[in-house]
Amino acid sequence: GKGVLNINSTLSGRYGPGIIPHIESDFLITDGEIKEKNTHYYLKINKVTGSITNGSDNKWLTTNLDINRYEVNIGENILNGRCVLTGFPNPIIYFQVSGEIDFAEISILVFCFQPVCQRG
Repeated sequence: GKGVLNINSTLSGRYGPGIIPHIESDFLITDGEIKEKNTHYYLKINKVTGSITNGSDNKWLTTNLDINRYEVNIGENILNGRCVLTGFPNPIIYFQVSGEIDFAEISILVFCFQPVCQRG
């Protein structure tokens, strides 16, 4: 893959055995590209902004990843929206997408989203 990642993070609090400090990060990804090696399908990342925090309890279970805005190309199709994952390792997912899809390229989209659907 390729692209530019800008990140601004703050860690605060104690760290030690069983103690994790509070983490807050904002990020911006631009001009990115992720390619699938076998088929050469690619996801072009125009812009992704978001934040991540380990929540009020500073734990994996209270971690929140908020991709508050994304704009990507899959083939010639431009998709944008928001995605929020809360509580790991089995997060609650909120996913919103909008865009215009050319039916001639629908097989590319099915392939790209297939791993998401298989996880259930």
